[in-house]
Amino acid sequence: MGRAYVNKSKNEKALKILLSESLNGNNDPLWNYRVGFAYFHNNEKKAALPYFQICTELGDIKDGHTEYFTKKCIEEIGV
Repeated sequence: MGRAYVNKSKNEKALKILLSESLNGNNDPLWNYRVGFAYFHNNEKKAALPYFQICTELGDIKDGHTEYFTKKCIEEIGV
């Protein structure tokens, strides 16, 4: 359900659903990517960055997309 909301650019609803599954998802690279993606597109780059970093640590499953979003977050928040 969270993914569906992300796909429809309803990022706040997506985050509510995704974060409710944090106990099940926080060791899942795809879950971390989706949370980061929702924060990123909700213009919350600082909140998105840790999720993209964890996704990378767990194994980037998005063919370089995680690296792209990580770089964009770092550029925009000036880390």
